[in-house]
Amino acid sequence: MSAKQLLLTNDDGVDAAGLAALRAVAREISSQPPITVAPEECHSGAGHRVTTLGPLRVGRDRKSTRLNSSHTVISYAVF
Repeated sequence: MSAKQLLLTNDDGVDAAGLAALRAVAREISSQPPITVAPEECHSGAGHRVTTLGPLRVGRDRKSTRLNSSHTVISYAVF
């Protein structure tokens, strides 16, 4: 059976400590690097907010993909 690649996301922002801890655990349990997609800023408590008043910007670094959007839009973009 091949190793599964995990998708990690949150609403606390891509630099949140909890997401970093989750990435570390994901690397321990899978030989595939996790895919991380999260808002570039914290959006806690705004789970149903939708970004509609501007373009959706995507940024990437070696460990994650950042979007200037709410968690709801990110969830739809990923799936």
